[in-house]
Formats: sequence, structure tokens, C-alpha cells
Amino acid sequence: MLSKMLHAFAQVPFLAHLLPHLIELKTYAWQPLNSFVHAGVHALSRSRDGFPTPLAINVIRMSNNMSIMAGQHLAILSGIPDMQKKVLRLNETYSGCLLFDEEKRRVIREASLSGQSI
Repeated sequence: MLSKMLHAFAQVPFLAHLLPHLIELKTYAWQPLNSFVHAGVHALSRSRDGFPTPLAINVIRMSNNMSIMAGQHLAILSGIPDMQKKVLRLNETYSGCLLFDEEKRRVIREASLSGQSI
């Protein structure tokens, strides 16, 4: 069902820009969130074993990714020219605070060091 929704988003010009972020969120968050909400495995496990620091950091990064997606959508809806580009630059500026795979993080870091924009 989520795949159908993402496919439908790709067909709508104003939503297509959000698609890469939503796909990335699905890649990293879908299974853990589904387990947490429906099975309770994460809730029980975290109550018993504690909340590991790397997991806590990734939860915060996921939250930051969702904030970037909301900001990007608001930039589109504002109608202000180039506002979306400014929001997208936040990905480069704050890549350490966002949840990316390591290859994407490396590309963003190299581009920012060379003065390029992604």
C-alpha cells in the first residue's frame, strides 16, 4: 500500500520533489516503526535493554529528515522562487544531523568541501 502511495506521489508535480526523502525514510524507518507500533518488539526490548546511543541518534536524525521534508513542502507551497533550493541546501549544511546512507553522506561532504552544490 505504501509503494502505491509513493508511486502516486511521483505522478503529482508538487509532490514528486518529496519522493526521494520519503523513499529514504521508508528504507530506514519503515520496518522499525512498524515493529514498534504493531508488534511492540522495540518497546519491550528498549524497556528491558535500554536505548542504545546509536539508535537514539538515528531516531533524532529521522525526526530531522521529516522536518526537512516538511520545510521543503512548505517552500513549494509558499510560491517563493528558489525557496526550495534554500531548504535543500540544509541537507548539505546539516548532513551530519540527518539520516543518510554513508555513500550519500560522503557525496554531500565532498561537494561541500569543493564548494559545489548537490
